Amino acid sequence: MSLKRKCFLCGLDRPLTVTDEDVVPNWIQRRFEINSERFVIANLTTIKNQQIKIPACSECNNIYLGRIESRIASSSALGLDSFKTVRQNTLFVWLAKIFYGLVYKQAMLTDHTRPHSRTTVFTGAHVNNLQHIHNFLQVARERAIFKNFFPASIFLFKTLYADDPKFQFHMVYCLETRLITIIMKDIGIVATLDDCGIMKQLSDSRHKKLSEATLHPYQVMEFAGRTSYAIKHYKPEILFTSKLIGFRKYISAYQLVGTSRAAKRKTWSPLDCAYVVSRFTRTPLQDWYRDDGSTFTTLLDEKGDAIQFRSYDDMKYERLDMRVHRVDVEKSLDSYTAAKLIESSGSD
Repeated sequence: MSLKRKCFLCGLDRPLTVTDEDVVPNWIQRRFEINSERFVIANLTTIKNQQIKIPACSECNNIYLGRIESRIASSSALGLDSFKTVRQNTLFVWLAKIFYGLVYKQAMLTDHTRPHSRTTVFTGAHVNNLQHIHNFLQVARERAIFKNFFPASIFLFKTLYADDPKFQFHMVYCLETRLITIIMKDIGIVATLDDCGIMKQLSDSRHKKLSEATLHPYQVMEFAGRTSYAIKHYKPEILFTSKLIGFRKYISAYQLVGTSRAAKRKTWSPLDCAYVVSRFTRTPLQDWYRDDGSTFTTLLDEKGDAIQFRSYDDMKYERLDMRVHRVDVEKSLDSYTAAKLIESSGSD
């Protein structure tokens, strides 16, 4: 079945009722004047935000997703305090829809960087590998329930912003680690969509200090980059299962036996971490890595307090040695703790 014909959410092939779902929501495009701005896709070409559309039936688009968009739009317009009142399930579905939609759209696009080829930028396999995310999205249709667990870690920050609306919105995602970062004016969001809250628990003390400050978008992207790298080392393999009872799927999460990341934690590389941060912040690697094997940070100072920019235009900051912080992070989770986190949130 063609991805272009079926509703991305409910999966039904109903060509007569298929509408266009804006992956980057219409209200965001209007509010931040970015409808004609271009988004870089996986083959390093670009597409206008207003062209990132995927098929959805009118019921899913206008009813289920419509009420979620309405809630997010109204609360975000009032600032971070109002945004924090949004239910976690609502915020999660909104973020997961955008993440899944970005992948789905690229599986529909012909890869024009490959002459005489009919291949798409992403393949159907990329979409199929996100089947658990698709199952999570059924919460929007009231067709799924998370059974004794929450699938994501979601971090919220208060952010500085530019006067020009076009520079008030930023979005980055990482397919490999299922992470998405969105900044809307004074609201910064970093979310890992399928870690069962492990990164949230590991980063709790650091996030608390950062959430008490007003961060530059640059700092939010650094946090996202470090989180994306860390999740590869600390997240055990998780099996998501679903059981259909009546019209609803009851989704559970389990850690697979013998898949703790203890071995991978030993392969933590400051250079690799700095590289990931440089990709998220779109800055040179040398901004984050030194020849002695240490890395720089814009997040916390030597005392463990958040580093604060004076204004959005203030790009002068103190880069600090990250080695001590890295050691603290490595000591914060062992395989036993990882198993307990999953057992407490994902078992029957």
